[in-house]
Amino acid sequence: MKAPLGPYHTAGPSEKDNMLSGRDYRHFTDPELLTDRAWCKQAVERYNKGAKSSFDIDMDSRMRLFRQILQPDRLLRQADSRSHPIGTIGSKILIEAPFKCEYGYNVHIADNVVIQAGCEIYDPCPVTIGRGTIIGPNVKFYGLGPDTRLDARVRNGSEGRLRGGKILVEEDCFIGGNVVILPNVIIGRECVIEPGTVVSGVSSQNDTLISALTLTFSEYPTRQSRRRQPNEDSPRRCPDTDPRRRIWSS
Repeated sequence: MKAPLGPYHTAGPSEKDNMLSGRDYRHFTDPELLTDRAWCKQAVERYNKGAKSSFDIDMDSRMRLFRQILQPDRLLRQADSRSHPIGTIGSKILIEAPFKCEYGYNVHIADNVVIQAGCEIYDPCPVTIGRGTIIGPNVKFYGLGPDTRLDARVRNGSEGRLRGGKILVEEDCFIGGNVVILPNVIIGRECVIEPGTVVSGVSSQNDTLISALTLTFSEYPTRQSRRRQPNEDSPRRCPDTDPRRRIWSS
C-alpha cells in the first residue's frame, strides 16, 4: 500500500482536521481518510487472523499485532511536524477477536480492560475505555452520525458529511452484550449497562441502565423523570443526591 496522503494544502482545514475537531467532514470520499481506514483495516485483519486458535501464537505476539492498530509504526515514524493523535494501550488487557475499529489512533484503552468478541468501534473522535471496565460481546461504539441540523434532503449520500463525537467510559464499568453507545456519551464510574441498551447522553456514577429502551441522560431534563421508589424491587438506580436525572425516550 502507498504511504498515506498528507493534508490538503488549502486555506482552510483538511477534512481530517475537521473530523478530529468534531466538525462536519466528508467521511466517504476524502482520500486521506480513506487511506487511514485502509491502513487500519489491514492491521485489524492481521490481528483477527493471528488471534485464531489455529495460529497458536502467544499473548505477547498477539498484543504486538493489536498495538499496530492503535499505535501504527507509520504514524510513530512520521517526519512532518503536524501533531497527530495516537491511541493508548494499558497493561493487562484482554481483547477477544474479532475486533474492529475504523482508525485506531483515536482509541484509548486503560489498564485491566476486557473487550469481548465482536466489538466494533467507530472512532472519528476519541473513544476512551477506563481502567477495570468489562465490555461484553458485540458492543458497538458509534462515534459518528449525520449532522441532524441539516435538512435530510441535503445529506447527499456518499457525497455528504458526517460528524463525530467523543465517547468516554469511565473506570470499573460493566457494558453488557449488544449495547450500542452513541456519540457524545459519558458513562460514569462503576455504571452497569444491561444487554441490548442504546445509550446517549451523560450518566451518573454507579447507575444501572436497563435494556430494550433507549435511555438518554441529561442535566436539563425535558420530560418527567422516573425515580426508583424506596420499596421498588428494580435494578434501576438513580441516586436522589445526584442532580442528573434519567430521561426515558420512547
